[in-house]
Amino acid sequence: MNKRIFAILVAICVILPVLAGTSRNVKADSSPVLSLQSAYTPSTNVAPRDIGQTFTLKLHVDNVTNLWSWKVKLTWDPTYLNMTTDPTENPFLNNVNGTLFLSTPYANTPGTINLVSDTSLGSLGASGNGDLATFNFTLIAHGYNYTTINITDAVMQDFNNPIAFTTVGAIVRNTVPGDVSGSTLGVTDGTVNMRDIAYLVSLFNTKPSSPNWNPNADVNVDGVVNMRDIAIAIAHFNQHI
Repeated sequence: MNKRIFAILVAICVILPVLAGTSRNVKADSSPVLSLQSAYTPSTNVAPRDIGQTFTLKLHVDNVTNLWSWKVKLTWDPTYLNMTTDPTENPFLNNVNGTLFLSTPYANTPGTINLVSDTSLGSLGASGNGDLATFNFTLIAHGYNYTTINITDAVMQDFNNPIAFTTVGAIVRNTVPGDVSGSTLGVTDGTVNMRDIAYLVSLFNTKPSSPNWNPNADVNVDGVVNMRDIAIAIAHFNQHI
């Protein structure tokens, strides 16, 4: 019996460090993600706007370790979107040290801001999740589906080395708010009418976990199709591109 207990204790001593090491490796393998997110309902999917309406995006980082410096270039289709103010810094990096935040004038190149960057003035970096910068855009024209804002030429690094990461741009639904369906079910047609109302009703109370979930039917991008989405469609009834 004593030998059996001894063998079990030895096995536990061997297995626990392995399990602990495995747990640490899984956490370490969580790759940093740099994304553009809607400021008020964090999502890379931006709710439809009326022409002339402004919306705010945050450049957001997740799962980063010791971020000391970053830079990005943003591109978008100037047919549909204008950047309306210069980018502003968010406190994620600045909370650790003072920083040097730089951006090129957005108005110089329609559809592009060539450089936005932030660098710590000390040797310490920031870790975890947080917002890096804020961008304001205005919708200037509607389309039949969506347009995108892309992150390009992005770099993140700690004090000594580059940091590997992935990027996720923003999808901006630039059709008329409430335009979620047409003669082809679930495909926008540039007009808000009874097809859209009927489609929203058919998906009422669906959520991302629902088997028939369609994020385009979540007009206000709050994670559920409900009366708020139908009310937006009704408010824009008979409007078209």
